[in-house]
Amino acid sequence: MRKNCHIFKTRPGNLRNFICYSIILFLLFSENYTKCTTPNNDTGYCTSLETCAVLKNVADKPTNKEFLKDSICPNSNATTIQYCCGKYENFKYLLPKRPLPKECGYDSLYFMKGKILGGTEAKLGEFPWLARIIHTNDDNEKSVGCAGFLIHKRFILTAAHCVKSPRLSLIGNITEIQLGEHNTQTEKDCNGLKCADPLQTMKVKSIIPHPEYRHNSRDHHYDIALIYLKGEAKFSDYVQPICLSNKPKIPPAYFISGWGKTENGTYSNIKMKLSIPPFDITECNQLYKRMHARVGQSQFCAGGEKDKDSCVGDSGGPLMFSDETKKWFGVGVVSYGVSCGLEGWPGVYTSIPFFYKWIVDEIMKIREPSLWKYYKNSTKF
Repeated sequence: MRKNCHIFKTRPGNLRNFICYSIILFLLFSENYTKCTTPNNDTGYCTSLETCAVLKNVADKPTNKEFLKDSICPNSNATTIQYCCGKYENFKYLLPKRPLPKECGYDSLYFMKGKILGGTEAKLGEFPWLARIIHTNDDNEKSVGCAGFLIHKRFILTAAHCVKSPRLSLIGNITEIQLGEHNTQTEKDCNGLKCADPLQTMKVKSIIPHPEYRHNSRDHHYDIALIYLKGEAKFSDYVQPICLSNKPKIPPAYFISGWGKTENGTYSNIKMKLSIPPFDITECNQLYKRMHARVGQSQFCAGGEKDKDSCVGDSGGPLMFSDETKKWFGVGVVSYGVSCGLEGWPGVYTSIPFFYKWIVDEIMKIREPSLWKYYKNSTKF
């Protein structure tokens, strides 16, 4: 090659010189310095761990084990493992892996429309993420408070006013969560063909209301909270997490479900369901200004039809929609309204997409504290 490629003697710009120089660079780097992409999506090159100072210096850190594993180059084998050596030593510049379950939003039934105030009975197994929040007072008496919904094997999402209110001094602290309930008056829920699994009663480990929620506010901004369970919920046909919508979406109709007050003025023993329409946010804001309340960017409105609404006892439950794959998403949390089912007055819901990052952040803080410091400054999800 030296005979034919005098790369240091030929004129700059000589085509032959350029070609020869490229060949030499290729031969020099192709074997040991294959280009690759790091787990941080940066360009790197494949090499041994010994020759990658960035990775070698932190290889023994427990928090970097996953990063090292994901850095192994595709052509590596058991005897000659090579790593994609880039600029960084960990996942610091990557968004955290989604802490919410990948499989979510499916019940054991097909999507069924229903027309819970003004609603119809849900089928056994519908909306398996719904949860009942149980309080225990100083006399050890238990009572049912708000609703919530399962978003993770250890987390329930609900409204902040359900967990942070002067009313708690009367009914007691939140101590348990019930999952898999259908008919509150029967020990075993059956539909003639099959019976549901036994009710799961989960103890509560901690409660995380949004720090900016104020229970005496007319607006009820930041009305969102997480409940952290002591144990893990067992997923089945009757207990499943719902998916969370991370982008605002206005479907043709939303759905609500729960055991709240019906048109008879009594709480329902059986899980109910109801479809409600979207409601224009500008018109909604004009209405609530009459009540000296402001619907903020972290909220939206739905409903407004006579005798069709979420009501007392449904607070904290999900406002849902189903996509074309029959997958269910929680897009809102039942927050507040004017009476129940008052024509022309929609309910106000806390926006899940607006608080999606907060939800993920709080789960990460608890479930992955050793990794949290790398992610806390991230602003994108």
